[in-house]
Amino acid sequence: IISLVGCMIGILTCYFFGSFQYMYVCDTSFITALAVCVVPYIPLDIIKAVAAVFIGHKIKDRIN
Repeated sequence: IISLVGCMIGILTCYFFGSFQYMYVCDTSFITALAVCVVPYIPLDIIKAVAAVFIGHKIKDRIN
């Protein structure tokens, strides 16, 4: 579960800074930046994070 929390923190950090960059470059509001740069990607990013944690634990078990 700690691995999944780490993945989510990383994703949220990317969303945060990416949204502010989009706001600066495109001169838009924060809500617009979230709607364009964050919301469409949330479901797939959650699936990828869960898959990465699952696969990572399987690989770790095989190595050890």
